[in-house]
Amino acid sequence: METFQEICHNEKITIPHTEESNKRIQRYSPIESVEFELDEESIKLLKDNLWFDNMNFTFMKKMAENIIILNRLKHRGNNISRLELISKSDYHYLDKSFDYKPYEEKKDTEVN
Repeated sequence: METFQEICHNEKITIPHTEESNKRIQRYSPIESVEFELDEESIKLLKDNLWFDNMNFTFMKKMAENIIILNRLKHRGNNISRLELISKSDYHYLDKSFDYKPYEEKKDTEVN
């Protein structure tokens, strides 16, 4: 099973670290779910990037899952991730404006 840190690296996720964006991530309540491991390196990554102090394991797991899901939600009009849009001060999008696109690793294909 992949760790949160590996997912962030593979999917090139940039964790927003402003108070406003972190609170939006916290409030998000997804219908999707993602399986991943929250190891020590992933916990350090979250502690270094999130605005909150004194985070417990359950809170960090929820935030990590929300970050992954928000990154995979792409806006129908411009294909920008919801995680990127949630970081903007004028964020005001509806749930129906996004499609969930699971991460698919790009494989090099040979052309003969």
